[in-house]
Amino acid sequence: MVVFVNQTYTAPNYANYSALDTLLTLAGLRPRAVPPSAILVQRKAEVAALLPDFNTPAHNPLFAENFFLDEALATQRKATQALLTQAGPIRSVGALEPENQLRGRFRLLGERAAVEVFFTLNPETPARVQQLELTLVPTP
Repeated sequence: MVVFVNQTYTAPNYANYSALDTLLTLAGLRPRAVPPSAILVQRKAEVAALLPDFNTPAHNPLFAENFFLDEALATQRKATQALLTQAGPIRSVGALEPENQLRGRFRLLGERAAVEVFFTLNPETPARVQQLELTLVPTP
C-alpha cells in the first residue's frame, strides 16, 4: 500500500491504514500460520510439565541464564501456584500456537478457568525459556 502526497509534513497514515484495513477485511486475509519449530514444541511440553507446581531449581537448564535474575524463583513459584489454584485442577493442555520459531502460547485448561501460557525462547543453541507469562482466562 503506497500513498503519495504533495504537501510537506503531511501525514497520510490514517488514510493509508484505513484503506489497508478495509482491503484486508474485504479480502478475508489472515496472518500466515507459522509452523512450530521442534525446539518450541519441546519447550512447550517441558513448561507444561513443570507448571502444575513450578517446583524447579533455579539452575534448571530449561531456563535462560538470566531468567531468575529478572524475577526471583520464589516469587514466580508463588504467583504461578496462586494462578493455577484459581484455575482449578488442570484437565488438559491446549495446542501450541506459535507466533514465530521462538515464541508461542498455549492454554492449560483447568476445572474453573484456563491459564494462557505465553513463552519466548532465547536465540541460543539450545534455545531456553527467556520469558514466561501466565494469564488467567475465565471460561464461559
